[in-house]
Amino acid sequence: MSKVENEVTEFRSHFNPEVTTELFTHGQCFWFALILHERFQPFYPTHIFYNPVDNHFATEIYGELYDITGKIEKNASWLDWNDYILLDPSDAGRIYRDCIFQENPEAWDTHYYMQKKMPWVYCPTGVTFGDITNLKNIIKEE
Repeated sequence: MSKVENEVTEFRSHFNPEVTTELFTHGQCFWFALILHERFQPFYPTHIFYNPVDNHFATEIYGELYDITGKIEKNASWLDWNDYILLDPSDAGRIYRDCIFQENPEAWDTHYYMQKKMPWVYCPTGVTFGDITNLKNIIKEE
């Protein structure tokens, strides 16, 4: 198991793994990709990738893709997020608005489970995780 996979496993172990996986694979995947990017960028070449087919973000770290589940397969559907912004700026804007910052109320309806189980994640001004200690305690109780 790689250092990255160990750290992803360690991250998940601090929370309820099912809820954490659901959160970061359905609506908040960009934020976990950003966490991995920021964590490993000082040590390895990292890039945030987007898969428009699956509408999912992951982080490429030293040539391998990772999300909350660990190492994932990189196929032709995955594009560097910076390249995707240039390729389709209109859709990238929609993704920022509806998926990343959740400013579209209709997008909230598709994530009812997360709103009900983790309402602190959703707010009108964007996504926030608040106090990490509080987050850990709430998720463990689930």
